[in-house]
Amino acid sequence: MINGKRGEEQLLSWLIQLFIIALFLILVLSFVKTAASGKLVEEQLSAKQIALLLDNAIPNTTLVINSNSIISIENNKVKVQAVKSATPYEYEFYSSYAVIPEKIKEGVYKLEIK
Repeated sequence: MINGKRGEEQLLSWLIQLFIIALFLILVLSFVKTAASGKLVEEQLSAKQIALLLDNAIPNTTLVINSNSIISIENNKVKVQAVKSATPYEYEFYSSYAVIPEKIKEGVYKLEIK
C-alpha cells in the first residue's frame, strides 16, 4: 500500500494523464474512421452540388434530390448532415430566389425555387 501523499499524488497524476491520452486517441480514431468512410467528402460534395443547382436554377423550378443525408436550407446556406454525423456541412449559395425545401419521405427532398 501507499503510505504517503507523494505516492498518492503521483498515482492520481498518472491516472489523469492516462485518461486524457485515452480520450485524445478515441477522438482521433473517431475522426479517422469518419474520414476513411468518405462521409465528410460525401457531405461536402452534396452541399456544393446542391448549391450550384440552386445558383443556376430559374424561378418555378422544382428539384427532387435523393440523399442518405439530412438536407436543410436556411439563410442561403445548404446544410448537409450525414445520419451519424454530429454537425452538418454548410455551403452558401448566392441565388436571390426563394427556396422552399420539403421532405417528401425518408431520403427524398423537394426544393422549389420561387
